[in-house]
Amino acid sequence: MVLRLESGAVVELGVVLARAGEGTIYEVVGHGDWVVKIFHPGLKDLGAKRAKVAAMIACPPEGVRQADGFVVLTWPLHTVTGDDGAFGYVMPRVDTSNAVEIHTVSNPSNRANPLPSAPQWTPHVTWHHLVNIAANLCLAVETVHRVDAVIGDFQERNILVNDTTRVSLVDCDSMQFTDEFGHQFLCGVGRAEFTAPELAGLDLSTTARQKPSDLFALAVHVHLLLMAGNHPFLRGRWTGGGEQPDALTLARSGQWAGGPGSALHTHALAPSVDFLPDDIQRLFVRAFTDGARDPSRRPSAAEWREHLQRVRVGSCARGHQIPVGAKRCPWCGIEDIRAVRRGARTTTTMAPQTPMPVTAPPAPANTPAGTVGNRKWLAVAGAAAAVIAVLLVLIVTLGQSDTDRSSSTAGSGSGSAATAGDCVPSFGGASLRLTAAGLEASVPISANCDSALELSGPNVVVTVSDGTKDVAAGRFDLAAAPIIVDGVDGADQRLIFPPGMYWRTPELVPSGVTVDMTGFSSEVTSRASGSGAVTAAQPMPPMHGDVQSVAGAALTELSDSDYPAVKASMANHWVPQISSKQVGLFTDGITYQNADILRNHLSLRQQYDSVRLVSSNHWTVFKGPNWWVTMVDAPSSDAAMANGWCDAKGIDSWNCLAKFLSDTVGPEGTTAIR
Repeated sequence: MVLRLESGAVVELGVVLARAGEGTIYEVVGHGDWVVKIFHPGLKDLGAKRAKVAAMIACPPEGVRQADGFVVLTWPLHTVTGDDGAFGYVMPRVDTSNAVEIHTVSNPSNRANPLPSAPQWTPHVTWHHLVNIAANLCLAVETVHRVDAVIGDFQERNILVNDTTRVSLVDCDSMQFTDEFGHQFLCGVGRAEFTAPELAGLDLSTTARQKPSDLFALAVHVHLLLMAGNHPFLRGRWTGGGEQPDALTLARSGQWAGGPGSALHTHALAPSVDFLPDDIQRLFVRAFTDGARDPSRRPSAAEWREHLQRVRVGSCARGHQIPVGAKRCPWCGIEDIRAVRRGARTTTTMAPQTPMPVTAPPAPANTPAGTVGNRKWLAVAGAAAAVIAVLLVLIVTLGQSDTDRSSSTAGSGSGSAATAGDCVPSFGGASLRLTAAGLEASVPISANCDSALELSGPNVVVTVSDGTKDVAAGRFDLAAAPIIVDGVDGADQRLIFPPGMYWRTPELVPSGVTVDMTGFSSEVTSRASGSGAVTAAQPMPPMHGDVQSVAGAALTELSDSDYPAVKASMANHWVPQISSKQVGLFTDGITYQNADILRNHLSLRQQYDSVRLVSSNHWTVFKGPNWWVTMVDAPSSDAAMANGWCDAKGIDSWNCLAKFLSDTVGPEGTTAIR
């Protein structure tokens, strides 16, 4: 595809890098440092988005790129338009090959256990590095605030960290921006755990935010980085009356874990804020305590960065990294509590825990945060420069885990079982992802005792729902593959539901889901580990209706969810069609009903990339209504290319053909069979 910049210059799009809700990201041929985002033509308020992008291009903040080319913000650079009406913009290209979302480093468990396909440098991150990441995040926020912009949706998936601890903010076109004429383009989205308390209960799509709301979220991110992934308003020991209030209620009242006068005390397995330097503690008080009453009291990003760059890092006698001058080591305290709980306390007498200074980082007055060099000192052994050598020493000598592996998990769950005395498991909210094996639910399980529990049983029923809609249900044979729950750290158990045992994909369940497990027995065990993943052996009925009605509703939801992407990318193109089913159709020895159609589609969705579900009711190229058609988002200009996809995948002509998808032409000539 060839497009034009606002200057009239021509750019050619390369391969698709990503597809998102608003548009598609492409490489730019001949410009390795650019990418182009093309908005879906059916995007709501596309005209406003065009105006916003143009306004942002006219007023870029200083520092979008650093001197060596590192991208701090993916700020719009140029608009692009096509002869067919396509519209988008050019932005700087972030090197994602060695970058991770910030939660991957702030959460100790994520940091220590990267996925095989993810960058492998995160286990080497130390507390010293986390301080520098926090400072570099502040630099990125400073850069945004140099113009009349508010990040707004300041959540972890929009923050990337690379292996030099430098930080990039992405999805900049979602930020709130005010142009030179005073016209405001708002940010209508946000995550509750990063939303400032003064915005509670307001309609963000019509409410202008102020920069102090970003400073609340910034302080939360800094807290997560410095405090072992513990959210200041989610994890702690509640000493007030009744149940612990939700995070937003606590934030509105200025009560945070370990804060002055707060009824939310520090969790036993979390570091106490008093191990931090006094000036950092005062900044947290201003951000969370004083800022709850007066948002203008929150520290600016520049203040945070200045004080973070002053932090000097030493080590305790056991080798944990702590600030120089700290009265005690929180990581030693957490280790000792764990040892007591496990009954494995060491008999070795430890030396007094006095901080041992290490070589200080480069002086902040001369080197901006994160510009100590673009060498990959977290991932690559050996270097010539002294600064890099120091950092490598830190990795080798201080790279062991220095933080609590636990962090808060939103959601709830339940279980019923024959339990081991008073030792009872509890189930947190599951996270979902679609894999080649099926729907994977990762379920945090904890126990209210110090001992490890073994959960077993041949007929354990697990159901997953969002409270009103069924997600999955299956019977698991835990007699053959028991689950082991550590009494201190718990377990993060992966449960796999094959096609026919789940109804909704992760994109249909944006909020938290609950897990209910019944029919298991539990007993105290000395086993150290259980099964990494367990696959359901048999489907079970849904909780909120019969199988056919639940499957029918899920088909409609999935088709509706896919429709914007189908309309934007596949309409008026030839695409591979790999299944078409209708209730009552007899084929393959099956009289298809809703559940059969959904199972067929989901198995294909697992097997191939970019699979979409299409309803024949939305398009004019099908000869009958009420067909559920499975297509692949691999658009091309002719039928031969679409059929070439079928050949490449080794699918016969009975099960894969080329289809021209349109809502403006009739069925004639829109099907090509090899």
